Amino acid sequence: MQWTFLDGTFVSGPEAKIPIPNGRLSALAAVLVLHHNRPVDRDRIADILWEGDHPDNARDRLNTMLWRLRTLIRKAGGTGTSLLNKRAYLIYEAEPEFAADIVQVSERARQVMSGRATSEADMQALLASVGHCNMDFLPGAQDHWSIVTRESLRSGLLVILEALLVHLRTQGRWGRVSEVAQKMLMLDPTLESGHRQMIELHGRRHDVRAAERQYEVLQRVLKDRLDVAPAPETAAAIDALKIARDTPDAPKQAKRRVLLTRPSFKAVESALDHLDAAREKLLG
Repeated sequence: MQWTFLDGTFVSGPEAKIPIPNGRLSALAAVLVLHHNRPVDRDRIADILWEGDHPDNARDRLNTMLWRLRTLIRKAGGTGTSLLNKRAYLIYEAEPEFAADIVQVSERARQVMSGRATSEADMQALLASVGHCNMDFLPGAQDHWSIVTRESLRSGLLVILEALLVHLRTQGRWGRVSEVAQKMLMLDPTLESGHRQMIELHGRRHDVRAAERQYEVLQRVLKDRLDVAPAPETAAAIDALKIARDTPDAPKQAKRRVLLTRPSFKAVESALDHLDAAREKLLG
């Protein structure tokens, strides 16, 4: 079975691609998929989905949710027997053809951060892992587990995209660089390094006005959301482009030079550690 959580919420099998309704059912599916092949304590799942409810009510509702999830799996072409409902725990036994975007993103982010994503094949795998990640994880869920997991996955995606940017820049594949940078800004509009990347691309095309517009967008986003101004390096990059534009004899390379800084992985590593901690808590 193939599970999608970052481009809609679906379970896909040999028969069909079946949407999973938003809400507790999709959250239950995500918990079991992230912890596939490992037992997850029933009471802890119930606490995630129905925090504050009476335990007996939560258990009854959980049984109903499991029945609904099995029904969706069968509609997709699975057997439904991969979801095991034991007295003390639940377990999703992944099929041989199992795949899930949220699992793939977590694994690829760890690969990048450990320095193991170096070959062209690695880069192609990174591209594949983010190719259909077009929305947040469970965007409507507000429970603690969903929020922590959402932020961890978003941070992991940014790590992967940053690695891809470095690789694509080295190859001079500027069209793909633009696509990756725009996806970064879709995930986090306040990410200054993403705006700087777009400013550099405009500079390479000698389109100073477009670079200025990108800078204005950055100013507005940072002011509205964080009440801060862009870093001095970003302002200096815009000034350098203006000077190059207004200096007829300036070398072309000067018009292309824009300072970029790579974000630290520390915050991302911390976020992924939070995801691991959440997993361990669920697994007991």
